[in-house]
Amino acid sequence: VDQIRIDNTSGARAATEHMIAQVPAERCYHVGGPASNFDAAERAAAFAAVLSESGFRPRPEQIEHGEFNPEWGYAWAMRRLAEPSDEPAAVFAANDEIAFGILQAAAALGIGIPDRLRLVGFDGARLSTMTRPTLSTVQVPLDEIGARAISMCIDRIRNPQTRHRSVSIPTRLVVRSSSALDSET
Repeated sequence: VDQIRIDNTSGARAATEHMIAQVPAERCYHVGGPASNFDAAERAAAFAAVLSESGFRPRPEQIEHGEFNPEWGYAWAMRRLAEPSDEPAAVFAANDEIAFGILQAAAALGIGIPDRLRLVGFDGARLSTMTRPTLSTVQVPLDEIGARAISMCIDRIRNPQTRHRSVSIPTRLVVRSSSALDSET
C-alpha cells in the first residue's frame, strides 16, 4: 500500500530541543495522544530521546498518554500544574487540541504563559494563531499531503503494477508567544 507519513520525529525533536534550551529537562513534559497511536508513539519517543541525549533520563510522569482532545490536555494540566512552583515548566503537546486544553487550564490556574509555562503543540491548526498567547506548534503541511495523496492515487490508477511507495512529509517548528519570552508572532 502506498503511504504518506508525517515526519513526526524531526518535528517532535525540534519542539523538545526548543523547550530544553529554555527550561531544564526535568521540568519538561510530553502530553501525548493514545499510546497505541503510531503518530503519538513516534512523538513521545522523540521527546524521550532528546531528553536522554541531554543527559537526563525522563521520569514516567514526564510522558503521559491520553486522547487527542482538549479535555485530556485540560485534565492533565489541572492535575500536573495545580501545585504552585517558582520554576518554569515546558510542555510539548502531541497535538494542538491537547495544547488548547492546557492553555485553558493554565488560565484557570493563573499560570502565566510563557513566563511560568512554555507550551508547544503539533499540527499547525489554524486556531493556533488566534489563541492568546498564540500557540507555538509543529506545522504539518496539509496542502502538500493532499497534493501528494492525489498524485499518488493518479499514478496508482495509471500504473497499478508499480511497487508501493512511502513518502515522508517534513514538518517545521513555528515559534510563537506560547513558548518564547521574546516572540512577537
